[in-house]
Amino acid sequence: MTAVSLACVVPVVACLVLAGCGPNRSRSKPSNGSPPPPSSGPPPASNGGGDRDPPPPPPIVDCGRRTSFDTDGDGISDPVERNNGSNNYADLRTGRCDPDPSRPIGRSSGGRLEGGLNLPDRGSGYRHYLGTDAVDTDDWGTLPTLVCLEAVGREVRGIGVSVGVGDLSLRRGGAFPPHISHQNGLDVDLRYVRRDRRQVPLDLRFQPEAYDLAATKAVFEAFFRVCNVDVIFVDIDRIGFTVDGQEQRIVHVGGHSNHFHVRLGGS
Repeated sequence: MTAVSLACVVPVVACLVLAGCGPNRSRSKPSNGSPPPPSSGPPPASNGGGDRDPPPPPPIVDCGRRTSFDTDGDGISDPVERNNGSNNYADLRTGRCDPDPSRPIGRSSGGRLEGGLNLPDRGSGYRHYLGTDAVDTDDWGTLPTLVCLEAVGREVRGIGVSVGVGDLSLRRGGAFPPHISHQNGLDVDLRYVRRDRRQVPLDLRFQPEAYDLAATKAVFEAFFRVCNVDVIFVDIDRIGFTVDGQEQRIVHVGGHSNHFHVRLGGS
């Protein structure tokens, strides 16, 4: 009986030993040091394993007509987009439809500017002059204000004029001494045009011989043609002209012999 039992037990033990070294061997590290085969489980999540939804796409803005100076057709010129984008003034990019971030708040003499845009210092048919202000402190406006100035520049460059642009508003608008207005991005001071076309001051009281009346009138006509002009303040006794149909919008205000002041609609 004992001999029979041992005969049966030995094969069983041998089978158990072989079973332990058989199928389970594939789970052990191979003797040649190669890494184990990749797991067949699901790949890791791209967001680090979290459940968060991807961010929503940016708002879609309907692009308008593309032009050489506005290649994405969003109504904001390439120079304005580059100037504000590269200086981190506003998130504007060429090649993308950008919404207008600017809003005039309140009145020109008691308001502020939200999301104001900075006017490039040099453009086609205009130059921004600093006066006593630091760079990029006095040249902020609404998008329609910047579009207006660029459009006027393009209108008059054909007659050899480069309009001298002075103060607009501060970046966030508000009080801008010594001005009473210029508070919501809709006002801009400009120089009368000189005969010699130099970008230097001209005061009609002291240098009338340097004044180009015809070219200055052409600038005024361009403003009324391409911009939503509310009023232009001038030295009416010295400019020497009016614009047909716009007589009520050209108004005499003291202190405007060395510049004229355009206020756009929207205030």
